[in-house]
Amino acid sequence: MRKWMKLGIAVLMMCGVLVIAPAGADASPAAPDDAATADAAEAATQGATQTTTVRWGPFNVPAMGSTENLIAKPGGCSFLVGFFTDCVSMPIEKPCENCYVTKIIPNLVLAGTDTPVNYDTMGMLHHVVNVNWSRPDVTCRPGFSNTINLLGLVEGGNERFFASGNERTPMHVPEGYGYYVGSGDEWGLIVDVMNMAMVDRQYEFEYTFEWVQAAEPVRPVWLDIDQCGDSEVDTAAGYSDIEYNWNSTLNGRIVSIGGHVHDQGIAISAENATTGETICTSTAGYAPGGVGTPAGPGTGADDMHPADWIDMTESWNPELDLASFQGHISGHVTCEPYTRIRNPWWRRGDTVRVHATYNHDEPGHGDMGIMVAFVDED
Repeated sequence: MRKWMKLGIAVLMMCGVLVIAPAGADASPAAPDDAATADAAEAATQGATQTTTVRWGPFNVPAMGSTENLIAKPGGCSFLVGFFTDCVSMPIEKPCENCYVTKIIPNLVLAGTDTPVNYDTMGMLHHVVNVNWSRPDVTCRPGFSNTINLLGLVEGGNERFFASGNERTPMHVPEGYGYYVGSGDEWGLIVDVMNMAMVDRQYEFEYTFEWVQAAEPVRPVWLDIDQCGDSEVDTAAGYSDIEYNWNSTLNGRIVSIGGHVHDQGIAISAENATTGETICTSTAGYAPGGVGTPAGPGTGADDMHPADWIDMTESWNPELDLASFQGHISGHVTCEPYTRIRNPWWRRGDTVRVHATYNHDEPGHGDMGIMVAFVDED
């Protein structure tokens, strides 16, 4: 595989220099070499995992309303994008520069506090998309075809590298890998958050990142059921299997992949339709209470169409209490090689197919089905 940067910088142990003195001389140890000590400290820092928490916002959310796919971008958007959707100028701080993100823990809080926004506080995170405006998206190249393509064409880039729904499932990649953050990269957000209170409120995103200075870079590959639009479709009552195909434009090994569906979703899965092999089934998890659980089982026909969802007993996000979800969707299984990823390889030209499975008690409006894979390219 192509290496963009040498992997595995050794962690050096800091030590003093012991001098053996001749007879009759002062036998006390010599002072450490300051330059050598500094070099050792820098090497140790580069190999160590560091943690940074950032906040983005505030976002004004009207009473009993939402932000409806608001774009947040430093300096604001071009006139062309602003004509089609709302855009605000907002600095989106990065956790580090010239570094590699290895884990993301997303959260949404009431502005100026550490109180999470969730059903118990009369709000929710419908979805948020993290965008790198400095790089093109793998599956939605810049152009005029659709909303995401247009963003890439007129804003300089449109790489969607992470997304979260209200379940706020953490993302992580295996040791040795990371998502590269360049010093010149400009980040932004596509925000859809809801306020069920009778008064206007302000929200902030609070993200915790783990990162290292050196790793093998991975490429984010966005897959969904509407690909370059709003990732939403309407579904009928009863069982639904919503599919979308993408013909791979790269070779590589998937090191991590996870998904997102809405309430009454059972799972979202990805398969290599060319080889007939399952890549990952990201099953939905629900908090106790049964409010959001599917109206019935899936088919159970194969591992891409599970019959059951997961009844959660604890929150998978350390920032949230499971009870705060009040019975709604509250987690998604993520997959890594040799655990839940059956075949982690895909090749240029392979057809990658996603399946979002739902079972609704009545027709569903705006159901989502998203997976983000991190690929170590050949």
